[in-house]
Amino acid sequence: MRLIFSILLQCIVIFSYTPILVANIFLLSVGNDTVTEYENRNYLNVGTYNLKGVGDPEEVARDLSQLGYIDIWGFQEINSKYKNKLQPSPLPAIFSKILPSGTWYTYFIPFKEKPIRQRVVEGLAIVSRFPIIHADWIYLEHSEKKTRIALLTWIDISDEIKLVFVNTDHEMTVPFSSFKERKSQMLFLLNYLSKYKDQQIIIVGDFNTAGNLITNKSMRKEIYLTNTLMKENDFYPLSNIPHDAFSFRVSVKKYLLDHIFLHNIHVPAAWYSLPNAEGSDHIPIWTKIPLTP
Repeated sequence: MRLIFSILLQCIVIFSYTPILVANIFLLSVGNDTVTEYENRNYLNVGTYNLKGVGDPEEVARDLSQLGYIDIWGFQEINSKYKNKLQPSPLPAIFSKILPSGTWYTYFIPFKEKPIRQRVVEGLAIVSRFPIIHADWIYLEHSEKKTRIALLTWIDISDEIKLVFVNTDHEMTVPFSSFKERKSQMLFLLNYLSKYKDQQIIIVGDFNTAGNLITNKSMRKEIYLTNTLMKENDFYPLSNIPHDAFSFRVSVKKYLLDHIFLHNIHVPAAWYSLPNAEGSDHIPIWTKIPLTP
């Protein structure tokens, strides 16, 4: 208890955040900006970025500052020193170091202890300039040691518009698993979301669509299969994705692992990225969508 209190006190000194509504939702103020300039618009900017533990907060902050107009982010692989997985936890102080100025509603769940760094727990987060009025998480089926979950938030955009924003992180890439495992996770998530089929839904995250060297399934083939499965369930990918688009780099290889899918939202919505990002081995991708009731 004393350790938890110390962590909370340290966070309060560094930045201002307040727990709201339910466990793990925090209201975070960074700098002097306010949310008012992001209201009364007819479009919304949403993005996804796998932060790989935020190894260098300054580089991540530079990346996000270039995309300061993004309204809602889905972040994967955020490290927390709070050891109780899938439990209410203090908001990691790292958020105040990487987010652009403004007021952010933040939903963070630590869920998986890193095998090499035993004192660090990996988490998922959704941060929004608009109020998060409800939040939840679900387990995803997984065959590997790494727990897989998806975060779900209900965001209050205006009196007329409430949308569901989902952040997910799927099975690991080649050669450890195949599209079969990732398909199972997508189907589980889609089945869960079917109860909200009348609502506007945005799914972002790391789908790990890298193919599999063992089964000789190419990345392009897996992206095609992923998009087909999502479209069969009325979730549509972004348009105008370049043939050489990528969101992950390792050595000289580049892969398109991260995706955004839209349900009951006007499409096409264009695909954008920040190819010069330096804060992770992934790069951020984002889109602009129209706000219509």
